[in-house]
Amino acid sequence: MKGEKRQPWMKWYPADWRSDEEVRNCSLAARGLWVEMLCIAHKAEPYGYVLINGRALTSSQLAVQAGCSARDAEKFCAELEAAGVFSRDGDGRIYSRRMVRDQEKAERDARNGRGGGNPNLKPPDKGGVNPPDKGGVKAQKPEARSHIPDSTEPDGSVAPRSRRREPEHPLPSDWGPKPQHFVTAAKLGITAEHVPRIADNMRDWAAMHDHRRRNWDAQFSSFLRKEPGYGAKAGQHGRFDHNIGDTARDAEIRRRRALAAEAMATSGSDGSIERALRPDAEDARGDYRGRA
Repeated sequence: MKGEKRQPWMKWYPADWRSDEEVRNCSLAARGLWVEMLCIAHKAEPYGYVLINGRALTSSQLAVQAGCSARDAEKFCAELEAAGVFSRDGDGRIYSRRMVRDQEKAERDARNGRGGGNPNLKPPDKGGVNPPDKGGVKAQKPEARSHIPDSTEPDGSVAPRSRRREPEHPLPSDWGPKPQHFVTAAKLGITAEHVPRIADNMRDWAAMHDHRRRNWDAQFSSFLRKEPGYGAKAGQHGRFDHNIGDTARDAEIRRRRALAAEAMATSGSDGSIERALRPDAEDARGDYRGRA
């Protein structure tokens, strides 16, 4: 490109050079002269033409540049032209067809880059990635959107991106069961006095294995559901064994415990959930002892 600072290097493809039949048909001396001519063409304007200061070289000038006699320069140049190694334009100037093609491609790629990319790879009405101003109004770049959907809070509001994925951390030293855990325990048939013991088990488990979690409250809910003798396994080992108890009465006891726990959690209990549920649990144990 005119006015462009020329690179100190140029592309060279050894495989193409050695597989070019026209070049291979020439003598070693003629091929050496062609390399000298290519170096001159790399610095010339227009690119790929064997010119110095925009002028074609005579045989004597070419001989000086190549370090040979004028007779040899004329002889080897005629050999290269007879083999079809180079071409001449209408003014008789020698040029490399490969270098001219490479320069045209580089200029075309540069124009496409300034216009937003290759027009053959996008619809014509897009106007490129950065389309020019239309009607005096600057085209606005579309807002980038993530493929990750927005997460929401329980109240339906969108959670900030920084809160979507909190880092994992060890179990806090001041962590303790929350009111909702007692509600979950009651629904699973776990008495309130057993919840602190299960919490201690989780503390030991977390400390022994150096576990880290993003949400320890959720982890404790999982502990409650997996507690042996309760929940899904109650029919095998638990205090609500259907082989010794009345199924309808077991369900009623669990329902009453869940309602009581929910009421205490909703009213902002000061920690008396265990006391509120304990009499009911004792009634259930006494009832089973009587049946046994």
